[in-house]
Amino acid sequence: MRDAIALVTFLLGLAVSAPAVRAQEFEPNNTCAQANLVSSGTYYGQTMHVWHFPDLEGWDYDFFRIPVPAGASVTITTWAYNLWEPGELRHYMYLNGCGGTANGPWATSSGPYSITFVNTTSSTSDFYLLLYAWSYELPDWMMMLDYQLQIEIVPDACVSGVEDRFETGPGGPAVPIAPGLHTGLFTRPDNDDVYSLRLAQGTSIAVRIDFDQSAGDLDLEVSDGTHTTVSNGTTGVEFVDFTTTLPIGADLTRIRVLPKPGPGATCNTYDLRIDVLQTPIGTSYCQAGVNGYTTEARILAAGSSSVSANLLMLWCQAFPGANPGILIASPTQAQVPFGDGFRCVGGGILRLAASSAVDHVAVYTPNFTSGQGTAITPGTTWNFQAFYRDTTLPGGTGFNLTDGVSIAMTP
Repeated sequence: MRDAIALVTFLLGLAVSAPAVRAQEFEPNNTCAQANLVSSGTYYGQTMHVWHFPDLEGWDYDFFRIPVPAGASVTITTWAYNLWEPGELRHYMYLNGCGGTANGPWATSSGPYSITFVNTTSSTSDFYLLLYAWSYELPDWMMMLDYQLQIEIVPDACVSGVEDRFETGPGGPAVPIAPGLHTGLFTRPDNDDVYSLRLAQGTSIAVRIDFDQSAGDLDLEVSDGTHTTVSNGTTGVEFVDFTTTLPIGADLTRIRVLPKPGPGATCNTYDLRIDVLQTPIGTSYCQAGVNGYTTEARILAAGSSSVSANLLMLWCQAFPGANPGILIASPTQAQVPFGDGFRCVGGGILRLAASSAVDHVAVYTPNFTSGQGTAITPGTTWNFQAFYRDTTLPGGTGFNLTDGVSIAMTP
């Protein structure tokens, strides 16, 4: 008898005293297949009711599907009110389908209750939220409640597709780079930026990064495999003066930019500047043209300036791909617009060697014992430059040039 009276009272309550179905109520959404697609926003006036009697049982599950971009966080907040019979609003969260991984049950509160999940995958993923009412009155009970649902999706500031023009992805190889200014670069905690340089033993460089420290603190590290120098201050500038100690053919010099380690590490953009302060051979001059690798290809000397030793090497760094090039030389200097760059050598030009780039680096070894190389003699000063093909240039000329290096030749 008590059960029958309670049932009648419950049904009358639905017809008379219960709130009308709100415009924002999403019924039917009682199954995962019926999950309502929702995004950031507040959804008012959701109504839920359940009842359980020996001869009559009903459940009202509410499912919601929430697409969350890669790296973004989603915060779920609920408030339950107008409870009829003692009870609560229960929550359950699934990732990528209601039959997938369940993160819960993670709440059994009437509210307000909030919890945040993060999409740690590399693409947009669906989070499925299940809400249902639960009464403390057993075995015969009934319940009705209204609730409010708020969803807040916050994008990951570190997600940006291809992070910058030099990016190779987490765990990728060091990126060949040339001295100069490189702007608009980007690093994140799960993907440090590592660059490589070919430098002759005794070459001194100054490396600097500039960034907005309030957006995330960055550190700078320079190493040649034998010794390492780190700048890890707490301002928006980090700089390292570094001199290579390894002979030709040894390890490359590597520059590493990374968010300051720790739980607060975050992504940030930065500008990288590399200046050559001193070289064991030659003096750099003139202006290189920006190429299809989005940087300037720079030429640096290594080996020996001795004509009789015949061991001079010219390293041209940051070539676009494996594009072929030619080493040229002249006893005079110039700076004349040519192709998408500048011709840095004057009259009486020699064509000394040809080479294609490997991993964006072309190495030229002129021979002073044959061909046009015999014109280079001890006691004279020669200026060297590389001319190379580049079909991706904005100017459309199809070729570009490095800067120049001037070398006083010795016996």
